[in-house]
Amino acid sequence: MKGSPGNAFVVRTAWLAESNVWVWEMVDASSGEVTERSWPSHWAGYPNREVAEQAGVARLQEVAGPS
Repeated sequence: MKGSPGNAFVVRTAWLAESNVWVWEMVDASSGEVTERSWPSHWAGYPNREVAEQAGVARLQEVAGPS
């Protein structure tokens, strides 16, 4: 999982075997609840874990807005 200090959310990646892609999930750090997923929310899958993580972090920064 990847997040930034003080951030209420983290990004984790997962292998989606039935579709043969990596996906990201945005997770509430305090409750562990998944708040957004790349696959059902955006129909976005990625060729490897690193690319999925980069996309998830970019989305997290989009949602968080400017620091």
